[in-house]
Amino acid sequence: TFRATLQQGVPIYGTSTGFGPLVQYSAAAEESAQNDNLLEHLAVGYGSDTPAEVVRAAMLLRLQVITQGLSGVSPDLPEKISTFLRSGLVPRVPQVGSLGASGDLVPMAHLWRTLAGRGSFVAPEEIPAAAGLQKYSLPALTFRGRDALALTNGISFSTAVLALAVVKARRLLLWAEKLTAVLYSQLGARRQALDPLYQQARHHQGQSDSAAFIREHLFGDENQRRPLQEIYSIRCVPQVLGAARAQLDYVWQVAQREINAVSDNPLIVRSREGKVHVLHGGNFFGQNISFAADALNSLLTQTGILVERQLAALLDAGVNNGAPAMLAFEPGRQSALAGAQLAASALVAEMRSDCQAHATFSVPTNGGNQDIVPMAGIAAFAAWRQLSRLATLEATLTVALNQYHYLVEAGSIRTDLYSLPIWLPRVPVIRESRSLQDEITSIAEQYLSS
Repeated sequence: TFRATLQQGVPIYGTSTGFGPLVQYSAAAEESAQNDNLLEHLAVGYGSDTPAEVVRAAMLLRLQVITQGLSGVSPDLPEKISTFLRSGLVPRVPQVGSLGASGDLVPMAHLWRTLAGRGSFVAPEEIPAAAGLQKYSLPALTFRGRDALALTNGISFSTAVLALAVVKARRLLLWAEKLTAVLYSQLGARRQALDPLYQQARHHQGQSDSAAFIREHLFGDENQRRPLQEIYSIRCVPQVLGAARAQLDYVWQVAQREINAVSDNPLIVRSREGKVHVLHGGNFFGQNISFAADALNSLLTQTGILVERQLAALLDAGVNNGAPAMLAFEPGRQSALAGAQLAASALVAEMRSDCQAHATFSVPTNGGNQDIVPMAGIAAFAAWRQLSRLATLEATLTVALNQYHYLVEAGSIRTDLYSLPIWLPRVPVIRESRSLQDEITSIAEQYLSS
């Protein structure tokens, strides 16, 4: 159908014309040269390598796009991409370069030109592209017609980042609620703030669900010596994390729609009467992704702020039932959590500095053709960076909860002793100051993956 339409002289962007602002010029080059022209001039990315899981997800999502039959690609292209996915080879793709406007042009160009034998792979080993294809007995990807444009001219890369980030964010939100339950239980905090009747009066399902999840993981009893109302980082957790749950649901809905959408241009469609139309428009524009990524960034940042405040509360003698300073067995001779709290404060500052309205960072470019852009890739990666920071904050709180337990066990804190839940990662007691970096990193990785 695509071939027949092209032979009829119907103008098709990027196939019979140049790219971007060069659309006014004819593409007189032979097909393979035009495909190479696209991938080569876009291979100008910058920055760190994209995580392998994101690159593979982007390949899979682009495969999902072209198999919906509106992109006019070569019939054998989907199977070729499937072969590479099954091989486990992961192209090196720089993180910086996409505006999310005419899709994720720069990173996707790096991805596909590597499968064509130019560039390099980073997994299962670092190896030049041509050598990798030879070693793993894979033919280089070849492009005909509008194959290369169909593979690059959409937001599958930004969508991959966002979709994977949502999955990890959901895990971290649940861990934040479980750690809150431990904090409540260890302190013997007042529990009226978690009462279901109190939650129902607010009419926010996320808030009710968050409070219910925390209640499910409580243990022990209230400490009747505590104030009637706890500080906000304890009392208002359902209001914070419940709102985060609601925002995360919205972000996931956007990601789902994009996963199943056709983000490409032009589209080759057939009307009910059987007539073929080549429709040019802007389905590659990633504004939905950038708005959703900013929302994800915001909820992750506020969750990080909450977790850091809970850590501070656990170190505050006015809140923690009179525990020793910095949860040290011998304050002064030992420093226990002092350094970890400094790092946690720095992490919150990092999160705040990266929490911006990236969806409004438009910079006109492309010779005036792309005069407004959504910065979907930048927004998605900004949210992605918050994940490891939040996980590290949660891991630091986990270390503190463990240490608090040991102090209660030793009789250094005036409160009831309860066993820690089996699902909480355990950390050896800190009786002498030691570096906690490896332990915090290990727990953070567990929280991101479990």
